Amino acid sequence: MTDQTQRDEANVTASVLGILRDLTGRADLMVDPAMLLSDLPDWDSIRQIEAIASAEEAWDVTVQTRDLDRIFTVADIIAAILRARPA
Repeated sequence: MTDQTQRDEANVTASVLGILRDLTGRADLMVDPAMLLSDLPDWDSIRQIEAIASAEEAWDVTVQTRDLDRIFTVADIIAAILRARPA
């Protein structure tokens, strides 16, 4: 993994974690990339759509439809955003 790839992943991760904290209204929320989204407080399908849409907007990308069905963890959102970014 290149230094740029590591920086990109770290930036996307920080952004997604911030989005999840904002959506749950808990700035102190401890979030791990391996965490199931369904384990987040008050999480439902609407919050999941909001999280993905917010990440897309933050990174000016569009997550592929095929990826939407595969998003179960925090890491899945991060990976989908990274895949959607131009090379």
